[in-house]
Amino acid sequence: MKKIILSLVLVLSLVSCSLDDGEESKVTYDKMPIVSVEAPDTLMFGKQENFKISFLKKTDCHQFYDIAYSFSENKHYITAIAFKRGEQCEVLEGETQEESFKISIQNREAYSFRFWSGVNEEGEDTFIEKEIPVVSMQQ
Repeated sequence: MKKIILSLVLVLSLVSCSLDDGEESKVTYDKMPIVSVEAPDTLMFGKQENFKISFLKKTDCHQFYDIAYSFSENKHYITAIAFKRGEQCEVLEGETQEESFKISIQNREAYSFRFWSGVNEEGEDTFIEKEIPVVSMQQ
């Protein structure tokens, strides 16, 4: 029975794949420059806190994909990610999109956030920086 199911899955995956390398089938992922951040003034230890970002859309082919979140020591890096499908895209000047997300507060020390805002003339990443203190819940 397992061989039959495996064979069926293999056949369906081969049939459903397109070998056409047309421009509409190409998907790339891009960082989108964050232009503004709405964040709480303080973070509550043990809670999930809401954040809202606005980022620039590069073209009409870009669609929001996810928020990339990473941290090193007490620095927390946030990046808006979009996927782009197609090549014949209209460049968008100044069009922004808003997205909200939550972060679970697991440390009692202040959080230092770095929201990716683009690249400067020297090719270095730039960030909107926010330092937010953490308070304990009152019993």
